[in-house]
Amino acid sequence: MNHITIVSNITVKDSYIEEMKRELTKLVEPSQFDEGCKRYELYQNSDNPSHFKIIETWINIESWEEHMSHNHITDFLISTSGMFEKFHTNQLNLIA
Repeated sequence: MNHITIVSNITVKDSYIEEMKRELTKLVEPSQFDEGCKRYELYQNSDNPSHFKIIETWINIESWEEHMSHNHITDFLISTSGMFEKFHTNQLNLIA
């Protein structure tokens, strides 16, 4: 199985929590329709509202890389510039 899962952990400055939530929410639907997307889910930490997590599953790394070049992603990165405290992405491979 070549599927990959991407987990992004995003922490934003407190003054940007609601704005970031809106911007992240805008990513969900177009991303779910990107070719090769099996799963694209957005979460907000119940105990720390400045922490968001995106969990994505793609049929292969190439489909994720293509997704990352789409306008909805580049527009997001431009519109949210300066809002991040931390932004860390991990690529996971299913082993069992």
